[in-house]
Amino acid sequence: MSSVPSDLYDRVLQLATDLTNASEADDSLAYGEHFSELKALYEERRSLGAPHPFLTEALADYTNDPEASAALYILAIEQAANFADETTYTKHISLAETLISLGRQADAREHLAIGQQQARSAGDSFWVNNAAEFSRTLVS
Repeated sequence: MSSVPSDLYDRVLQLATDLTNASEADDSLAYGEHFSELKALYEERRSLGAPHPFLTEALADYTNDPEASAALYILAIEQAANFADETTYTKHISLAETLISLGRQADAREHLAIGQQQARSAGDSFWVNNAAEFSRTLVS
């Protein structure tokens, strides 16, 4: 069973859907509004002392500043240590992608290797393939 409370999961999923739709429609106004909602939710949970790595990772996914995004992925990985059933391979692989964009190949390789191994162990072919794609980027 997931440690993500269902109300949090549903809210984050809705915001992520809204953000993706706004991005695909090239609607920066809607994107900004939905991102503000996601960030406010994150800040509220953080101020209550109830941060969740699922929410932190979602915020990292939609943060346009690569440095801030990388810091959020690292925080999500750290937070996941307090949630026994929270996977970290998505966080490691996404962090690796962000680090590649920042030119930090050595750090990216490290997180990519961790994420790829964890995804293989979990049998998650989607993320194994994602990691392989990013590996090719590092080689090029």
